[in-house]
Amino acid sequence: MTHACTFTDHNSEVDLMDRRPATRSSLACIPCRNQHLRCDAVSPSCSRCQGLSRPCSYPESRRTGRSRARKPTSQSPLTVSTPAQSLLEDCGLLQPNSNQPVFTTISDAGSSPGFDTLLNLYYQRFHCSHPFVLPKAALQDILTAETPSIQRLISAMRYIGSFYTDPPLNQTTLADISTGPTDVVDGFSVQATLLMALAKSMCSEQAPSEELLTKAIQQAKSIGMHTKSFADAVEAYNSVLAESWRRTWWMIYVVDSNFSVIRRDHRTTLNSADYDVGLPCEDQYYCLMEIPRGAPSWQDYCNREFTLEEKHFSSFAYFIDANDIFVSSLRASHEFQDVSEAETLCDNLEATIAGWFLMLPASKRGLCVKPASVDQLMFQAYMMMYT
Repeated sequence: MTHACTFTDHNSEVDLMDRRPATRSSLACIPCRNQHLRCDAVSPSCSRCQGLSRPCSYPESRRTGRSRARKPTSQSPLTVSTPAQSLLEDCGLLQPNSNQPVFTTISDAGSSPGFDTLLNLYYQRFHCSHPFVLPKAALQDILTAETPSIQRLISAMRYIGSFYTDPPLNQTTLADISTGPTDVVDGFSVQATLLMALAKSMCSEQAPSEELLTKAIQQAKSIGMHTKSFADAVEAYNSVLAESWRRTWWMIYVVDSNFSVIRRDHRTTLNSADYDVGLPCEDQYYCLMEIPRGAPSWQDYCNREFTLEEKHFSSFAYFIDANDIFVSSLRASHEFQDVSEAETLCDNLEATIAGWFLMLPASKRGLCVKPASVDQLMFQAYMMMYT
């Protein structure tokens, strides 16, 4: 049977337009190119990026002469001075070569004075997605300290760095040092225990990783790291260390939630509402060791839509919130008793997710897709929110 359709003149015109070969711009912005979308190549921001309120940038093009047209002395707002750029590269926030392989030979890894290959690999490959240990420049100042907890932390960092070597190194000694008994518990020993919990989880050794996380929580609470006063005690003379303590506690909180997802019971040990620890600042301030004064609280973040003046929150804060929403969504999927309750839960979750996106500042709506410049915490947050 033949199916005939009658089109109006207007529809015929639209149909003919759709059949025409699409003309493509010779230049497309990086966001559109990465998503394989059409781009009108309007400068400085294409129409699609303007509509989505996301950053828009174009690749260097020899054919169009864009590179030659720029003055060598001019800098874009995102360009940093050489010392600052070096610090950001040390923390893994900027990679000098975006085409670097994930696994590195010993001879290929960069080096810093006083740092060995494994520590460099830790900062290059792991730190930017788990940024709670001291920035590289700050850690270098205490690298030779004889404090057992610091040496234990260094061993844990080297252990993680060893996963990124090719061929893999013998990790037994490093693992034994990092997980051995501790006589004195301080912030550095908490960090070492947390790193080893993450490392064991990376190796799918879930039982040891759960034990290490439980130990890290116990250690942190025993010294008061879960309270605002713990970081405040060192804020006056070492704001970078205070920021590291805040970040360590919130990373423990996130890892506790992540492990509940791996177990598939979605039952967490910690609750964000129970703690008054200040929220972390932006990663670039941390790596540059320029910590803003007055860390906002979790309550400040939760009340941000009711404040009269706009207050800035870091990617870490949105990452924590996305983590909460993600875990609560998975937990809710097992808790409803009937269809009516399921509909209510879905409505509440939909409103929560929509609110998270609506409250994002323009600078965090959409990820920067420039090579080696992705905000790792926002990337993880987006992954959870879109799951």
